[in-house]
Amino acid sequence: MQGLVLDVFVSAANEADVKAAPVLLVPTLDAYERIRKILADQAYQGWLIDAVKSVYSCTLEITKKLGDGFVVSPWRWVVERTFAWLENARRLCRDSD
Repeated sequence: MQGLVLDVFVSAANEADVKAAPVLLVPTLDAYERIRKILADQAYQGWLIDAVKSVYSCTLEITKKLGDGFVVSPWRWVVERTFAWLENARRLCRDSD
């Protein structure tokens, strides 16, 4: 499993993630036909799961709540490693020296 960033979309803070998802998913799934599974949080439940499955034959896997309070997710290291790599890229760094 690789934690590669394939596409990025930034929306307004008052826009729900599930409503902005098609703007990101459609061009990404069209460009990368080999994608078979997408990991997402609980905000992406509902009609989006069925739409991705029927149109792209791709599974949208929703994470489940693991317990009360802070619980480390089994695949969290993939996300953390990806962000660490991005932080090491000077052009992507948001902090100026």
